[in-house]
Amino acid sequence: MQKSEVTSAYVAVGSNIDPLTHIEAGLRALAEYVRVVDISTVYASRPSERPEQSDFVNGVWLVETERDPWSLKFDVLREVESRHGRRRERDKHAARTLDLDLILFGDKVIRSDELVLPDPDIYKAPYVYFPLAELAPDLILPDTGVRAGDLGAKGGAGLTPMPTLTASLKGWIKK
Repeated sequence: MQKSEVTSAYVAVGSNIDPLTHIEAGLRALAEYVRVVDISTVYASRPSERPEQSDFVNGVWLVETERDPWSLKFDVLREVESRHGRRRERDKHAARTLDLDLILFGDKVIRSDELVLPDPDIYKAPYVYFPLAELAPDLILPDTGVRAGDLGAKGGAGLTPMPTLTASLKGWIKK
């Protein structure tokens, strides 16, 4: 039997419903399916589309997996979200307990109705590109050849670091 290839992938995480609880629980649950290698600093930010909502807490996690990108997104990430109370609604800006988005999967470029990689938010959302640049500044994005660190150089406008939560999560993955 041939062993599957291990691929590095990046997952953007977010929550604005009890985020301190849901992000740590999401990390622990995800670790049941993949190897969590590293996490970025966790940041708080105001929701741009729904300013009346609570602040979002966001970051990016580096994971290793033997799964393919569809299985990781639809079988693992969606399952973990669901286990932690995520209800997908028509309103894509609705508040959420846990949001896990596959933003990069190795050097794959995928353009399909159900999966787009790299995720377009890498280029436009500070809460995605800034923590990604922190984790992997020399990473070359496979669709454009842009270096993640160059995106991060645009700055993290509106992001407030959360050092206590970040330290807690980093301490957990080192165990």
